[in-house]
Amino acid sequence: FRSGNLYFMTTSKDGTLLRRILAGEPLSEQGLVQTVAGGGKASIPAIGVGRPVLATNVSLGDVSSLDIDTQGQVYLASGSNIFRFNRDGSILTMYQSKKRTFKSIAFDEQDQAIYFTDDSSPYIRKVFFPRSS
Repeated sequence: FRSGNLYFMTTSKDGTLLRRILAGEPLSEQGLVQTVAGGGKASIPAIGVGRPVLATNVSLGDVSSLDIDTQGQVYLASGSNIFRFNRDGSILTMYQSKKRTFKSIAFDEQDQAIYFTDDSSPYIRKVFFPRSS
């Protein structure tokens, strides 16, 4: 929940979807609840790390956790990937692991890092990212 918007995950016949409830805005053509990511056919891991694509054109897989920064960017853990949904409607792979399946994530604003847990160890790990625009 950031800036009056509520983000949540749901599943449909189109797969896992990142949805948003807009707070304090008039109803759009899509209604109060909007699909902002997922439901597409493209696999984000096949696209590669650091290449943003339109978020509604991709398949998110099984999302296990999400966190939101103060700029309204949503971070998702899905399988062995960490994605970032941007305010402009794009999504990109921030981090991929060949050995881990991510279970939970938390974004640290001050350090520009993501803390995560995975299925391969009892530890909390940290990955640093450059500041985004």
